[in-house]
Amino acid sequence: MKVSPRRGDLWTVAGGGGSVTSKPRPALILTSDVFSGLDYVTILLITSDQTEAFTRIPLPADRETGLAEPSMIQADKIVTVHRRNLHQRCRFVSPAVMAEVRQAVTTYLGFGG
Repeated sequence: MKVSPRRGDLWTVAGGGGSVTSKPRPALILTSDVFSGLDYVTILLITSDQTEAFTRIPLPADRETGLAEPSMIQADKIVTVHRRNLHQRCRFVSPAVMAEVRQAVTTYLGFGG
């Protein structure tokens, strides 16, 4: 069965090689829904470490996110994994959070104006 994550969804991800995704952890789907037919998906890793930085976007632990504790989206931890490494959909982030993610990723990658 092929999973169908959508941009802005939060999923538990694990595996795929390397220490970055070796333990189950939440991640934000970054890949555009236009590419939903591909076997791979690009994600941003999420951490419970509350260290502030321009590449980190805070996420509350609430019904919308489905997270158990306050966390941070790491816009500098961009990883592409096979869809089989997505295990469980947590929930999703708001359009306002996705706007912050877009700005942080754009700035981090040097595509900002």
